[in-house]
Amino acid sequence: MLVVQFDSDKLPIVHVNGITDECSIAEEFAQHFAKVCTSNSKEEAARLTAKYAQMRSDYCGNLIDDSSYFDAELVENVFSNLMKRGKAAGLDGISAEHVIFCHQLLPAVLAKLFNFMVCSGHVPAGFGMSYTVPVPKNNASGYSKSLTV
Repeated sequence: MLVVQFDSDKLPIVHVNGITDECSIAEEFAQHFAKVCTSNSKEEAARLTAKYAQMRSDYCGNLIDDSSYFDAELVENVFSNLMKRGKAAGLDGISAEHVIFCHQLLPAVLAKLFNFMVCSGHVPAGFGMSYTVPVPKNNASGYSKSLTV
């Protein structure tokens, strides 16, 4: 039996509704959530599905007004107040320092780009690309994996 204890101050749960067997507890949870997460009837589920499909076909998004637009001042404030220095560059090689100490025209150009993205409803795929580098912790509270040779 594998026991994972994340918080040493709390005792593990030994029973649920009087059941102590782990497999029976898991089955009890499965039955409970299967019951509460299904529709009451097939007719009601079909009605709700049709209502959703009708509403989705007419949906065109929120109206875009002046409060939805970016301006150079907002972009510049994000650069200077919210971006953290000393972080690694992204996939494009641009770090926070590049945009914090850039030419004064960049916030205006980026504000225009962001506004085009809002108006067109399209975000370039490259804006969502990233990578994560795991940094192992070397202390007792972090996860460590030992290798036995």
